Amino acid sequence: MGLVFPDHRTGLYQEYILDILFMGLVSTAHLIIKGKKLNIAYLDFAKAFDTVPHQRLLIKLEQHGIDSLLLRWIGNWLSGRKQRVILNGTKSSWIDVLSGVPQGSVLGPILFIVFVNDIDNNLMSKIWKFADDIKIATTIETVMDRDALQSDLDTIWKWTNDWQMRLNISKCKIINVGLDSTHQYNLNENSLQVVREERDLGVMVTDDMEGSRQCEEARKKALKMLGVINRNVNYKSKTVIKRLYCAYVRPHLEYCVQAWHPLYKKDLISLEKVQRRATRMIRGFKNISYEERLKSLKLHSVKYRFLRADLIEVFKILKSGETSDLTEMFKLNSSRTRGNGLKLKKEYVKTAQRLNFFSQRIINEWNSLPENVVSSSSLFKFRKELDKHFTSRKIIFDIYEYA
Repeated sequence: MGLVFPDHRTGLYQEYILDILFMGLVSTAHLIIKGKKLNIAYLDFAKAFDTVPHQRLLIKLEQHGIDSLLLRWIGNWLSGRKQRVILNGTKSSWIDVLSGVPQGSVLGPILFIVFVNDIDNNLMSKIWKFADDIKIATTIETVMDRDALQSDLDTIWKWTNDWQMRLNISKCKIINVGLDSTHQYNLNENSLQVVREERDLGVMVTDDMEGSRQCEEARKKALKMLGVINRNVNYKSKTVIKRLYCAYVRPHLEYCVQAWHPLYKKDLISLEKVQRRATRMIRGFKNISYEERLKSLKLHSVKYRFLRADLIEVFKILKSGETSDLTEMFKLNSSRTRGNGLKLKKEYVKTAQRLNFFSQRIINEWNSLPENVVSSSSLFKFRKELDKHFTSRKIIFDIYEYA
């Protein structure tokens, strides 16, 4: 797949991140459901945006069909730049900048994407790219599969040498998913570290794919932000706290949750407690039950928010085509005639861990939706009908009992 770079100004950053994570994490989980074992290699460029060679970049732009006038303009924009270092008032001499794309510019990220976009040529493994973060994965069934992944790593290393880019080997990691492997992968005869967890676009990915580690990270970030609000806001009215919570705390709890939904009840409870604590901060709310606080604030429980996010993602996959590469995850159950017309077929799995994967955990809930919900003509209408449906079932305030 090609690189995707988010436009922060349009508010689509999380949508892009989620799609990339889905193409990586959820596709990986889907392979595990089928009994596959995988090796995932996380690769990291060293000072990626600063090391793009200008002349080689212009060559690639020309190969992409950029006309000579625009090509000369880009060349003039990149050339003639100088830089120096100032430390404690002492200034170094000016030197010419012969590589790199200007960071903070609109054109810079696009040029970088064009430059590295062909790194996946001739690779046998699956590859996912997001700006300067790259991961490749392959299913491991035989020794030949490991050799194929090593061959792909060698191909990427050769590409970096040919195009004068450097990989930060100390930050390149291997995760073994579904297997205990002692096999050693290398980059330029340097052994890659095998780890049990790695941060993938802000989400902690572990070799057991359970989500507990990400739950812990999300809870810590949310509580930290909640503490900042509690210390710095004196007028804790319903309106003020709700707006601050929805803007600065809840995004940490829900960030790409479709890709890392927690397996254990204790993890879900720990996240629900964050919202519970936020609602108790409101003046006059301490002696009211949590459910009544949610109703008064017109907030949904974290448990329902997670379910809602899953169902919205299924709708996007099946109806809107935003993540069309993932349609292979679901198969329509043509043998079922009762209920909605988009019932999904559920694969047989044995373990609770596999049942928790996105392509399995959401099927029963999706199949239970009425026809008027799944046949919504737009995502906006689907959300509206979904909330109306679950409100009638009194699920939007559904919470786990606390120990």
